[in-house]
Amino acid sequence: SSRHRYACGPLYFVFLFLEALKHSVRRLVMACSCGRGCLGCCKGVSSAEGKFCLTPVALESLSAIKSWDWSQVLLWLCYISLGAWFGLIFTTPTYMCLSALRTALAPQGMFVASAVYFMVGEFLFLLPPVPGPAVYVAGSMILPPIVSEEFGGGERGFWLALLYCIALFYAMKMMAHVIQQKVFGEGLGKMVAIRSLIGVNSDMMKAIRYILSQKGFSVAKVCIMCGGPDWPTSVLCGILGLNVFQMLLGLSPVFLLTVPTSLAGAFQLKTSEGQMWE
Repeated sequence: SSRHRYACGPLYFVFLFLEALKHSVRRLVMACSCGRGCLGCCKGVSSAEGKFCLTPVALESLSAIKSWDWSQVLLWLCYISLGAWFGLIFTTPTYMCLSALRTALAPQGMFVASAVYFMVGEFLFLLPPVPGPAVYVAGSMILPPIVSEEFGGGERGFWLALLYCIALFYAMKMMAHVIQQKVFGEGLGKMVAIRSLIGVNSDMMKAIRYILSQKGFSVAKVCIMCGGPDWPTSVLCGILGLNVFQMLLGLSPVFLLTVPTSLAGAFQLKTSEGQMWE
């Protein structure tokens, strides 16, 4: 049942502690000489329930866990761990490849370098293991030295180049979402096996669909679009058949991530000029 879904999380042990505490309070109230009258809002405890240290809800959840197929549970745990490990390791070769790209783009002009990095960035965004911040950080280390000369060089040229890069990365992210939703998501959404795999008719997916289907700008929509992992969230929007313009509206505050990560990369270029940049 739905109340067992939290059983796979670390907070489950907190839940067991609170249920044990609750059950102890109920037993103490029932044992009081004045009976339930001293705390009328407290639920009673039957003689059968009094033999245990947990509430019936907690006991039922433990019973459900005992019925799990633990070979499959542990197998999926290994899959998830490998996926997380691959995501961490994949960041290193991403930076190595982007460092080589920096050397190749150095002799190029502003527009050529911007166009090439835009296409490379879009390709990286379409790869699920590649983290978005890696694209922003690396780009802000590659493009500003090239672009700043077009804005007059010096300190003023550096800041204008950085603003230009932030706008470029923001457009890159929004374009990547459109491709992921319209091409990958809507394509996968036509496959019954995929829709069954993600459970489009489950309570959670119905809740997500309901929130994202609301027109306009809302905190709930922003939390899903900006708080969820890039690739799965965008593709899921396509599978659920949601309006892409409404999804871009919910994704618009992603600049709150784009700006600081871009600054972090660009400031690496200035660390030799003083402690402030570090």
